Amino acid sequence: MKLTSKLTVIFIMLISVGILSFTLNKNDNPFTEEYLIEPSELARILNSSTAKQPVIFNMGPMQPIKGSVNVGIGNSTSGMNQLQTKVSKLNKNQFIVIYCGCCAMQNCPNVKQPYDFLKNAGFENFKILNIKSSLSEDWVNKGYPMN
Repeated sequence: MKLTSKLTVIFIMLISVGILSFTLNKNDNPFTEEYLIEPSELARILNSSTAKQPVIFNMGPMQPIKGSVNVGIGNSTSGMNQLQTKVSKLNKNQFIVIYCGCCAMQNCPNVKQPYDFLKNAGFENFKILNIKSSLSEDWVNKGYPMN
């Protein structure tokens, strides 16, 4: 095989590996486990009379879960302004949960910006509700508490 043919084969293999790597990583959850709370765990907390209740911010267009405050769409200026106003009154150690639920969390356009804001603002005890499909499927259909 000629040198140019070998280089072409190597080039095609490298491109294929790059595309495969991008495809595999594209759907990975962009949030680490330390920032996630499972729906069953949040529902358990909300149903408990003794558990410390979080401040919950609805960052999307979905229906409100029990105790949540709708601050607007998380990828909008008005939604982020509302979130910033609300959390400015909270202690940096306050237990906070943010959620949207319009779709699977890793694809959701409304939780990344609030996540980045809370992390960069020094909040130490916030979580993202780990919605794997949608709020309807992962919360409502399971009978978890709603407003």
